[in-house]
Amino acid sequence: MVAAGPDERVLRRPRLPARQPRARGGRSGREGQRRPTRRRDAHVADPAARAARGVAAGGRLERHRHRGDGRAGRGPAHPGQRGLPHLGLRGARRPAGPPRRRPAARARLRPRGAERRGRHPVTETLIPDSAGRTLPPPTRDRVVWVWAAASFLAFVGDSIWFVGVAWAAVNVASPGVAGVVVAVGMVPQAVLLLVGGTIADRLDTRLVMVAANAVRVTTLLVGAALWNAGVAPVPLLIAVACVFGAADAFYLPATSTMPRQMVHADDLATLGGLFQVVRRAAVLAGSALGGWIAATQGLVTAMVVDAVGFVTISVVVAVVLRPRFPLARSAAEPVVRAIRTGVSYVRGDATVRTFVVTLSGLNVFVGPALSLGVALRADASGWGAGVVGAANACVGVGAAVGALAAMHVRPRRPAVSGFVSLVLQGGAIVALGVAWLPATLGGAVVIGLTAGWASVILSACFQRVVREDQLGRVSSMTMLSDYTLLPLATPFFGWLAATTSVRTTAAVFGACMAVAGLWGASRPVIRAVAQPSVRSGTMGA
Repeated sequence: MVAAGPDERVLRRPRLPARQPRARGGRSGREGQRRPTRRRDAHVADPAARAARGVAAGGRLERHRHRGDGRAGRGPAHPGQRGLPHLGLRGARRPAGPPRRRPAARARLRPRGAERRGRHPVTETLIPDSAGRTLPPPTRDRVVWVWAAASFLAFVGDSIWFVGVAWAAVNVASPGVAGVVVAVGMVPQAVLLLVGGTIADRLDTRLVMVAANAVRVTTLLVGAALWNAGVAPVPLLIAVACVFGAADAFYLPATSTMPRQMVHADDLATLGGLFQVVRRAAVLAGSALGGWIAATQGLVTAMVVDAVGFVTISVVVAVVLRPRFPLARSAAEPVVRAIRTGVSYVRGDATVRTFVVTLSGLNVFVGPALSLGVALRADASGWGAGVVGAANACVGVGAAVGALAAMHVRPRRPAVSGFVSLVLQGGAIVALGVAWLPATLGGAVVIGLTAGWASVILSACFQRVVREDQLGRVSSMTMLSDYTLLPLATPFFGWLAATTSVRTTAAVFGACMAVAGLWGASRPVIRAVAQPSVRSGTMGA
């Protein structure tokens, strides 16, 4: 604080005596005494000295801050006054010499549209990848959007294929045979899934994905040619389903490692939410389009459309997708030993073990309730088949909304928030069994919302905590439950509903889901999983 010319009477205080020495026996302190003006303050107290130093009479105090501070200090009382040249006040006289260059403007740390976390603004900066190139956020990344568009076509083709196979099997045989064709494809997928995870950790991700898609395209084209040639339909469909299942066993673990190689750790949830919405939209569009193609064009057209989708995603993977954060690869070893290494890693890491156990059992509780429970409830209440379609639509829309919310909201403890949402999902599963239509549809909406939120948040946390060279194997372990436990849980749901009631069965499965969510949220290792630093640094294990 420097005086810029306050009232002369206030500064000089002529009536105050100089400080006197304290008398013996007197009280300590400075009562009635005033500190005399020091030499360094003479230019402030003395009008002549103040004028010589450039302080105008009647001015105000000037607050000075460090250079670059955007807050402007108060200047002199009027334009005719002069400031202090040695302190850089406004209106000060500058010494002769070359003009001083203005400092460069600071880079804007928070651009327009930067996201917020809670009440605190988030600093969004462009970060470099392993090659030194700056990366934009996923929502403004052209490579990500091209990847999402190609994935949309591939998902649409998959939906068309599944509808076409089921329709063809029902027409040439029976509904029972159609169920066998769909179930047979899961057998090689379950058997080879851990092997596919080992290959995903060892070889280049793009190579595995392109090779698996090449097998798919070849199978579809050959199957279409044999179907036109009049080969026995049921054995042909079973063979095609088995080859598809084997290709999926290698493709899915490799795909699960690609997001971590393309975006920063803080953007995994954004990327996961984007692909969640893309997948939901593709399933809706593909199911409707597949029904029309199967009814009017036939199975061959469905095979060709699916092959075109796989060719498109293969070209994008080979040409457009370049890993920005390459993962560490596992050492070459026998497949059985590599699987044992992955299992030992999961057993030794408490955080990863908790994620694997909880994520492996989630679909076991909610899957049968949606696929079978809603149909049983609608049949028992006499609502009709339209309620089943409406409930599925509520789940799809809710999941898309939940995924969009996960893209923009960043909780401080993301893993805890994901598991807490599963507790709410358990209550929604209970509502599916209530013989009241608003409760059933409301439960379907809540299941969709919580599923979209939890799948995006927990998948992003899972990708961050798993070690780089184990990501493919650990991902395959979580997928394995969908092909081993889920086929067993669905018949058990039906048996329990026939033995007791739909309401009791839904309550049992919902309680199990709520317990699983509470167990995951209460684990200290899960509470320790925090939100990563905002787009800073590199992604590592």
